[in-house]
Amino acid sequence: MIWKQITRSEDPLIILIGGASGIGTSSISFELANRMGIKNMLSTDMIREVMRKIVSKELCPTLFESSYTAQEALRTPAPPEFDKVLLGFKDHVETVSVGVNGVIERAIKEGISIVIEGVHIVPGFISEDLLNTPNVHMFILTLSDEEIHKSRFYSRCRQLWARRPLKRYLKHFVPIRKTHDYIASEAKIHHVPLIENIDVTNTIDSMIEHIINEKEKE
Repeated sequence: MIWKQITRSEDPLIILIGGASGIGTSSISFELANRMGIKNMLSTDMIREVMRKIVSKELCPTLFESSYTAQEALRTPAPPEFDKVLLGFKDHVETVSVGVNGVIERAIKEGISIVIEGVHIVPGFISEDLLNTPNVHMFILTLSDEEIHKSRFYSRCRQLWARRPLKRYLKHFVPIRKTHDYIASEAKIHHVPLIENIDVTNTIDSMIEHIINEKEKE
């Protein structure tokens, strides 16, 4: 009955799915949107591309790097006690989060159900006021096994539509794992559900179960 209330409700359902590059946020978002009948999907990479058109590289250099190479664009050298990869990543995510928050605000205002996914969905960077809005749910996907994570890049880059360079991902796999661990740690701090994304069906079921449980609490 609760599931029917959720799927038939006129109130917007906004689902945020985060995780490191290669973790499977795109695939899971597509499957979840289909299961829940949500027609709108958006990648944070698309938000980043739009922002690149309106913000100059001189003003925000890390925006023009990938999330796992943003440290290469830092203007100020990282102090020895700080991790350079994570400093660049956080600067990169903080910038893109401005656009992500804007999309969420618009979806709530217009009553649009949407799934937003990508590496820029990081707990602590999304407005708490927005996350506390009814029917807004955030999930973080993880892969504890590094070899399984690495194998996802091989699978993704073999797909003809992907057009993504395998060598680049493998070259930067260590910083990608650093971002993975950082996102997971922030999820624990902010009490955001962490889901081990080994099996698509189990991942989707875990998300739906969480959404139903949250609805029951209202």
